[in-house]
Amino acid sequence: MAGIGFELRKILNEDRLLSFAKVYGYSAILSSGPWVISILAIVLVGFINLANLGEVSDAFRFQVVVTYAIALASSLIITGVLQLPFTRYVADLIFKHKEDEILPSYFGAIFMAWALGLPVVTPFYMWVFEDQSLLFLVGVISTFLILCGVWISSILAASLKYYKGVVWAYFVSYALIVLFSYYFGNSIELLLFIFFFGNAILFVILLTLIIKSYESTIFMKIDFFLADNFYWTLGVAGLMYNLGAWIDKFIFWYSPSTGHTVIGKLNASIVYDMPIFLAYLSILPGMAIFFYRLESDFAEKYDLYYDSVRSGEHSLRFLGIKMI
Repeated sequence: MAGIGFELRKILNEDRLLSFAKVYGYSAILSSGPWVISILAIVLVGFINLANLGEVSDAFRFQVVVTYAIALASSLIITGVLQLPFTRYVADLIFKHKEDEILPSYFGAIFMAWALGLPVVTPFYMWVFEDQSLLFLVGVISTFLILCGVWISSILAASLKYYKGVVWAYFVSYALIVLFSYYFGNSIELLLFIFFFGNAILFVILLTLIIKSYESTIFMKIDFFLADNFYWTLGVAGLMYNLGAWIDKFIFWYSPSTGHTVIGKLNASIVYDMPIFLAYLSILPGMAIFFYRLESDFAEKYDLYYDSVRSGEHSLRFLGIKMI
């Protein structure tokens, strides 16, 4: 944790007004850059499609399909349950000096996410998009699977403190999505496959960052999913957290007074989707401050905190906390 924190404090010690802007701007990018980049890119693809074709239909349908794919893949069905237990499991492996098991466990987590997700989303999408072409269904299912891989990879890469690498990976990949959408995004099927291949590039970049960090003699392990190793309480907490983040959207989408059908059986809400997007952008300053304080202030006292917890001391005076 200390590496980023020391770099931020070094900038702030320059004692100039510009230093504050640099520190908190840098913190905002590192803490929230990936999801801001992805959201802005998806919105930009819609505007590009509208400018090229003069029609909002395909662009809007594409945005709705991708939004649901993100909700299902990155939050509710699979990684909403996996993200906290997997991060904790990796932390346990590091603590036990079993770093050679991290890479096989990572591949195992991706494999299980795909193995569990595919039988669920395939019949679901066939029911939701029963009037769409086979090519469209292949594009939607492929997008769901690659988003599962991207999300798990982003979690591990961020845990390894590859903040800059993750942000640049998102920027490059989604810039390519926007660029190819401008030249080739003439239909919703093409937009879906462009989005899929852009995220496939992102997945490969994140995969490379992780592989170069750890060595292993075996390809895959699924011990992470065994009853003794899986932290179900963290899994439920992650699911409830993500459900809380999305439930308001589903309420507005499927309320008769605010939602309407866009494609297949998927709904959206014109009066809610843009305001909530602007609301998300408004939390960037708070995320930047939280990231800076976590990485700089707590990092300095982490070793003392760790030693106190490990040695069973009854006082954490260095944190200003007195334990009874």
